[in-house]
Amino acid sequence: MVWVCDRVCKLLKSIYGLKQASRSWNLHFDERIKEFGFAKSEFEPCVYTKFSGSIVTFLVLYVDDILLIGNDVPSLQSVKSWLSKCFQIKDLGEAAYILGIKIYRNRSKRLIELSQSTYIDKILKKFRMNESKKGFIPMQHGIVLSKTQCPVSSQDQDKMRSVPYASANGSIMYAMLCTKSDVAYSVSVTSRYQQNPGEPHWMAVKNILKYLRRTKDMFLVFGGSEDEISVTGYSDASFQTDKDDFRSQSGYVFTLNGGAISWKSSKQDTIADSTTEAEYIYGTALRDPAWVLAMQEELAEFIRNNVWLLVPRPKKRTIIGSKWIFRNKLDEVGTIIRNKARLVAQGYRQEEGIDYDETFAPVARLEGIRLFLAFAAHMNFKVFQMDIKNAFLNRKLNEEVYVAQPPGFVDPKFPDHVYKLNKALYGLKQAPRARYDTLLTFLLSKGFERGKIDSTLFLKKYPKHILLVQIYVDDIIFGSTNPKLCEKFELLMKNEYKMSLMGELTYFLGLQIKQSEKGIFINQGKYVLDMLKKFDLTSCTPMKTPMAPPLSLDKDSKGKPVDVTLFRGMIGSLLYLTASRPDIMYSTCLCARYQDEPKESHLTAVKRIFRYLKGTPNLGLWYSKDSGFHLTAYSDSDFAGCKIDRKSTTGGCHLLGGKLMSWISKKQNSVSTSTAEAEYVAAGICCAQVLWLRNQLQDYDIQLSKIPIYCDNTSAIAIANNPVLHSKTKHIEVRYHFIRDHVMNGDIELHLVPTEYQLADLFTKPLDVTRFNMLFSELGMLNPDE
Repeated sequence: MVWVCDRVCKLLKSIYGLKQASRSWNLHFDERIKEFGFAKSEFEPCVYTKFSGSIVTFLVLYVDDILLIGNDVPSLQSVKSWLSKCFQIKDLGEAAYILGIKIYRNRSKRLIELSQSTYIDKILKKFRMNESKKGFIPMQHGIVLSKTQCPVSSQDQDKMRSVPYASANGSIMYAMLCTKSDVAYSVSVTSRYQQNPGEPHWMAVKNILKYLRRTKDMFLVFGGSEDEISVTGYSDASFQTDKDDFRSQSGYVFTLNGGAISWKSSKQDTIADSTTEAEYIYGTALRDPAWVLAMQEELAEFIRNNVWLLVPRPKKRTIIGSKWIFRNKLDEVGTIIRNKARLVAQGYRQEEGIDYDETFAPVARLEGIRLFLAFAAHMNFKVFQMDIKNAFLNRKLNEEVYVAQPPGFVDPKFPDHVYKLNKALYGLKQAPRARYDTLLTFLLSKGFERGKIDSTLFLKKYPKHILLVQIYVDDIIFGSTNPKLCEKFELLMKNEYKMSLMGELTYFLGLQIKQSEKGIFINQGKYVLDMLKKFDLTSCTPMKTPMAPPLSLDKDSKGKPVDVTLFRGMIGSLLYLTASRPDIMYSTCLCARYQDEPKESHLTAVKRIFRYLKGTPNLGLWYSKDSGFHLTAYSDSDFAGCKIDRKSTTGGCHLLGGKLMSWISKKQNSVSTSTAEAEYVAAGICCAQVLWLRNQLQDYDIQLSKIPIYCDNTSAIAIANNPVLHSKTKHIEVRYHFIRDHVMNGDIELHLVPTEYQLADLFTKPLDVTRFNMLFSELGMLNPDE
């Protein structure tokens, strides 16, 4: 044959190596297989299905490999015959091996088992680990890998270049992707150091290989005797586990009837922060004299309280790490009043039953704080504030706990020593419980009574006066009808603890509190301005309402996606603001339903709330001293308001002496079949909150009965007043029927209120400007200058 050099071949069909070859093959295969009656899956383009009566056939395409699955052998044979006519195929019989995965069948137990033992044997031999010791876990507990372990000198770098680190990681990763979900986290960690691995990183990879040697014959199992198919998902995250950039680790796994089908372990894209306070890098702080002084003050408190003792490092004991946390303490207008450095233990390394037992400690609810302030206004006494310095350092530990020496303050004579804790330290799992138990024991010994409902409320009763104390972790607010009792309490606490006395209460848990002779005003004006600045909305145009009627938000499947992190951050900020702003409760909770996949329409709705806040930053709650202390409630519901699942929204508000104390706007758990049912369910939820408030008031020696709940639906009232089972209400969940018992016992009374006077309307639907302004005014919301 004579080749003509000036001629070329024009391709009529694709050949291997062309960039478009794979796509060309897929399109051609797709056309031919559809001719035989197969349909492509909407979610997985390489999966095809064919249904013919009770006969089901699945076809899975992986490049040029094909898996056929079905419940009828003749149908499978007909598919093979069709494929033979269309393509030149090789029938390999029953699937036994694909993509390096061995497939086993246990027909007696209806199981399919997947194994990569052959593949794992190959990689063990490739990296000379086939005769190594067998490992029990892929990564040892407590192992810490970081970039500080990467080689720095050229000699060390050259040495590590001869190590097949990237190749070994890649080989393990393929096993992880196919069947070995148990090494997903370990591979995720070791793969971060492929550019410049150090000896500790290589040792971690070899530990994974040792573990694979022990577990290479384990199977991934699917099937069983279940007739129904169920998919279950599990999701988790560790907090700031990466020591280089403090990012957290996300992980998930989905199982099909108990067999893992999808899993992932990866480092999050952004740094997660568990606190709203600014956290500074310790290395920077050490260069600032103000922060050095703050750290020295913290360690001086440790010495004063006999918190720890420097001892030789014990064998076979968990040594808990520690880190510095730095923050500026601010007053109500944002002025820095103190630099605070706190040494915290990394309690996530503690083991239950060894390093700790009990952990629970009660925390005051925001409704409880508002109730305390409303009672103070009603009784016309001042509320004061104090802070227990190093509150967690005042309780002896029952467990034997060791912590590493704090960063920057390692004893040069004994650098390998550790501290044995005598008392609780911030960050330990048992620290909150220990702190609460210590304070509880002290106050009870001084004649205080603990609230029967609120475990963070303490009372001391005198013949003509009362002293109230409310605690929130290490912050304390207190007041009395006799100012001299407050002075005695200050002295009592100063003699027992080292206290920061802050005087008259002006700022607490982000709430700005203004006390006057006429009453107490609560708002979050500074927080609103900070939010507007944080989300770059300081120059936005103000709006008169947080949401305009009619309700138009839905899932918006075809809408443009927006930044999920930004959207969730805005929602979270707004939710905290609802501690004093019930006027944005409904609109915020409605927008919060779309945090999973937010779209541009949802972000626009959230920004409108911010625009409303721009025009009303200082709006707040007013508790006047001349108001009574009778409890009333309003209950309302929309009907099938959610456009996604047609569930209704419960709205409710609870007033003491006509002043708003608590409120709710929440989508109901089940779909209501009528307006009456939705209103009845809402009334039941409102009743539960009313009873909680009634019980809470008993701690203040206020006894209430026949508490009125106002509802604008006569049918719902009739259902609650009539214990007879109605045919149209028999499906309502039992827990909502408890309202009937309390109506019969005289604890509450249901009254009909005209819709125009239904104050809970604010919590169930968007309102026009006129009605919106009328309702929040009736609820006692004011500007500070009003």
